[in-house]
Amino acid sequence: MRICGRPQPIFCVLGVICLLFFLGIDTGRSQTPAPGQPSAETVSIAVQNNFPPFSFFVRGKVAGFTIDYLNLLSEETKMVFTLVPGTWEESLTRFRNGEVDAITEISHTPEREAFTRFTTPYYLIPTVVYTRENSFSYNGVETLKGKDVGMETGIYYKDYLQAYPEIRIMEIEDTSELMKKLSFGEIDAVVTNINIGNFMIKRHVLENIRLAGKIDIPAIESEDLRIGVRKDRQKVHVLLQEAMNSIPPLSVVAPGDCHPQ
Repeated sequence: MRICGRPQPIFCVLGVICLLFFLGIDTGRSQTPAPGQPSAETVSIAVQNNFPPFSFFVRGKVAGFTIDYLNLLSEETKMVFTLVPGTWEESLTRFRNGEVDAITEISHTPEREAFTRFTTPYYLIPTVVYTRENSFSYNGVETLKGKDVGMETGIYYKDYLQAYPEIRIMEIEDTSELMKKLSFGEIDAVVTNINIGNFMIKRHVLENIRLAGKIDIPAIESEDLRIGVRKDRQKVHVLLQEAMNSIPPLSVVAPGDCHPQ
């Protein structure tokens, strides 16, 4: 079965963002207003520094599909975004504590509604299972029972997998280390999204890892990447959502096709 990590048409962005990157134009910082124009509203946004191909360090600065998308939103809203890079746990802690105004790449959960205004998803990614070649046959979550299964630290779908106590869950913050542990036989399987999984396999030449299939838990079949805004920043949320609604789906660009290492 072929599983595709490309975006749904309503979440596509302009193909020109790839060209901007290769030409060396800075897509990691929002534009500031020209002299004489009113000062734009500044919004601090937590972004991940180790989540390729969406947001990660390239040549000393954070880049990726999410950063390009933020640049488009900045142009639409005229807001200036101050990027605050960090791991997922660092980013979520800063956002929850009110140290930043917004956060990217956050998935909706009922628990997060208490402190988050969610935008609609700007990207949907299939949640999949990776195994080693010639290990075991994956035929759904039931076949993970009795196995050591790795996932990123703090990922929202951990709670769903904990409903299966026979699955031994191992959390690892860095996805590259997670995939290496699978390749080296230290764990039996990895649950992650297809974009970052395929990216790490290619980047580290992990030729003994195979894509076994999608996770068959309906609530986590796809990882929804959204922008979360603090409850007290309603205006920012409204402007972001209006801008997201206005960006036309003129072309399909798959994350990972744009940003080299």
